[in-house]
Amino acid sequence: MAVAASLDPRRRAELGQYMTPAPICRFMAGLFRPLPKAMRILDPGAGIGGLTVAIAERLSAEQAHIDFVGYEVDAEIATCLERTLDGVVDHCRAMGIDAAHDVRQTDFILAPPVQLDLLSSASDGMAGFSHVIMNPPYRKIASASRHRAALRQAGIETSNLYAGFLYIGDTGSKVGHFAHERLAALGVTVDRHGKMPDVVLHDVANDWLVLVEAVASHGPVDAKHHAELASLMAKARPGIVYVTAFPSRRDMTRHLSAISWETEVWCADAPSHMIHFDGKRYLGPYAQG
Repeated sequence: MAVAASLDPRRRAELGQYMTPAPICRFMAGLFRPLPKAMRILDPGAGIGGLTVAIAERLSAEQAHIDFVGYEVDAEIATCLERTLDGVVDHCRAMGIDAAHDVRQTDFILAPPVQLDLLSSASDGMAGFSHVIMNPPYRKIASASRHRAALRQAGIETSNLYAGFLYIGDTGSKVGHFAHERLAALGVTVDRHGKMPDVVLHDVANDWLVLVEAVASHGPVDAKHHAELASLMAKARPGIVYVTAFPSRRDMTRHLSAISWETEVWCADAPSHMIHFDGKRYLGPYAQG
């Protein structure tokens, strides 16, 4: 808190900086239970590292490996963050935990995709991040701003930087289960850097691969995304069915003009029904190529 008090109030307002009190940090870190043996933790707006310290306080010798990755745009605070994470790593190693940290002094939303690297493999082979903890900056963003353009390109339209951090940060742990061998047996050979849909289901009875995109993740399966997925699945043996999942039919109407033909829509408020956007046939996959 002494660091927070020393910061220029105008600079804090410009960046939307609000340091998280220690009791809140401990409460948030306490929501991670149980803690796995190997962890890779992302804090997209790390500040001085209070949330990371709170996680470190919960570690025990049962943890074998932990990586901390923190983003902080403010150079002065990033220096403090570096010192904090040095201490956290020393604390972990004293308990016999293999630990490392990476402080990235850059804007999380505007970071180049290669640097952001949310779905890359870490040094221990862990893909993406096992945990994301954040108290993002609170700030409105103008429609013509660089942040708004970057978020729009990522598939979210919001006037609030906080929501943008939540959306982009959540993609860091998107790949929960990636069945390489089963996909390869079906003729799908993509790695984690491919534009995989949110869910891939194999309908064994019909021999269909059902590709499901949640609208909140990348928007609906529009013509462009339909073509991307078709290219990704070009060598797949089963037929391909494309589905966009919406929370409700009301949400669907907001994207109605963008939804591609030859796709399906599923709405959570009517889970036993599907809406078909007709093509050459009523329902089912189309021949690839």
